[in-house]
Amino acid sequence: MSTESQAAETSFAQMPQGGLSQPATARPLTAEQRQRLADAAWAEEDPQVIASYPGEFVVPYGRRIVAHGRDVQAVLNEATAKTGRKIEELVIVGIDAPLSDVPH
Repeated sequence: MSTESQAAETSFAQMPQGGLSQPATARPLTAEQRQRLADAAWAEEDPQVIASYPGEFVVPYGRRIVAHGRDVQAVLNEATAKTGRKIEELVIVGIDAPLSDVPH
């Protein structure tokens, strides 16, 4: 057995039983997080959004599309400018274009 293998076995053997040293805890979502999830679900399912933005990325915010396009970074930059929110506070959704892969 190589020295590296022995070191790996020793490190693994020293790990606490059960893997993590502290159990993971779940916290309830904030109202803002719930709203982002609801906005994303709305954008993914709304027939008008699906028909208006096929093959694009959209940023839903307050049940309206604040930015859309094919370049993710440009869409996020536009959405941050329009909403005043940080990128990590926004949700981006890809709208499927079901027939885009079918040759014409």
